[in-house]
Amino acid sequence: MTKKSKDIVEPWLEPDDLSEWTEDQFRRAGLYKNGKLARPADGTLTKPGRPKLEIPSSK
Repeated sequence: MTKKSKDIVEPWLEPDDLSEWTEDQFRRAGLYKNGKLARPADGTLTKPGRPKLEIPSSK
């Protein structure tokens, strides 16, 4: 006998609540033509790690 699983319901997002893409995000996004990847995405949307210090301490 199979167990009935609960349906997964994704929360509804209002289109007006979503942030708009910037020109930089469009330039870095992957490009598909006819369902095939023509240009892979370039980089990430966030920068990893801590920001650099203006005046690094010397040890």
